[in-house]
Amino acid sequence: MNTGPGGRRRTRAVGALTAALLLPALAACGGGDTGPRGIGAFVADDERPTTGATDAADDGGTGAGTGFGADAAALAERAMELLTEAESVRVAITTTTPQGVVRADLSLDRDADCSGTFSSDGQGEFELRRRGDDVWIRPDRQMWEDFAGGAVGEAELELFVGRWLKGDPDDPDMAAQLQMCDLAALQGDMRTDTGEPGSPVERGENTTFDGRPAIELLDGTTTMLVAAEGEPYPLQMRGMDVGGPMDVAFHDWNLPVDVEPPPAGLVLDFSGMPGPGDLEV
Repeated sequence: MNTGPGGRRRTRAVGALTAALLLPALAACGGGDTGPRGIGAFVADDERPTTGATDAADDGGTGAGTGFGADAAALAERAMELLTEAESVRVAITTTTPQGVVRADLSLDRDADCSGTFSSDGQGEFELRRRGDDVWIRPDRQMWEDFAGGAVGEAELELFVGRWLKGDPDDPDMAAQLQMCDLAALQGDMRTDTGEPGSPVERGENTTFDGRPAIELLDGTTTMLVAAEGEPYPLQMRGMDVGGPMDVAFHDWNLPVDVEPPPAGLVLDFSGMPGPGDLEV
């Protein structure tokens, strides 16, 4: 956003987050190197715009972000700060690629614990869990079938369907899938990812998202909804990636990410088995 004198370094915060989350998922689901880029239109300056006490008086009756009022640039700036300072968050992403619709729904925290699902139309789904040094991945039947390529019969396939692969975060194949789990690392990338200034941010309508009062912020072809009560946490972003429309929803800010290990009887040792990268479809 163009909030002050030119030449200041910009940070494409949400663009960096969605790219880091989706690129490994796209690879695992056969989406190639298509990645989210247009959603990064909202950018944050190194210095927040100064807001005065008068800003709070004109807030459209929402009470949003005390001290920000109707200042769209300040609201967007604070929303990006909250994103990069969060202890945890759940992110639900839907985007369109040449191969179809790709979906990701992941809860992650700064300890790199995470739990979620990733899917691509016609190409299957896998679940991912990480707690400390333990990692589990469970491909669905379609992914297993495509991986086997008809080389095994139905009876043999049933030995794998519904099972979890347990691995080590230090394993190179497994590590590629775990980039999306480390919120602290993603936040660090957001702070250093620089780009050109975006369009000036404009305030849109007061609305609701998932039952919560929200404020619409507009930046070119990208729309962000932020909470209208209390701190202006991001609630949703809509825009375009290189393949088509993208929707990013944020939930459960700063709530604990409780990851339950799968039942022991459903876990297969990852050692000596094909890596998650070999499960591409």
